[in-house]
Amino acid sequence: MRAGGLKVRVQVWRDDHTGTDAYGHPITEPALWKETWAEMTPRRGNEHYSAGEIFSLTHWYFTFRYHSVKGIAPSYWLMVKGQRYEIRNVVPDLARQDNCVVEARVANINIGPIE
Repeated sequence: MRAGGLKVRVQVWRDDHTGTDAYGHPITEPALWKETWAEMTPRRGNEHYSAGEIFSLTHWYFTFRYHSVKGIAPSYWLMVKGQRYEIRNVVPDLARQDNCVVEARVANINIGPIE
């Protein structure tokens, strides 16, 4: 891990298939897959406006040790301090298998009315 980043405890969650309903649709339950430490760094953000309010999107990079999240998939999601982050991209370091970088974003955050 690089020095100077924010180190956080990260939970990686996934949907586990638990059966099917009466119509044959899959039933899933969220389940904790792994818990590990990561370096969390913001990369870019943007704002958009809707119905007189400002919403913010921030993209984050989480740098994990490769072996601690081997097998992570974009269908999983991250929980950091109670906030859910959707995974957008997973970039493993296949040459050395040292680090895995996960780009994720938090859902729209309402940061207040337009003044």
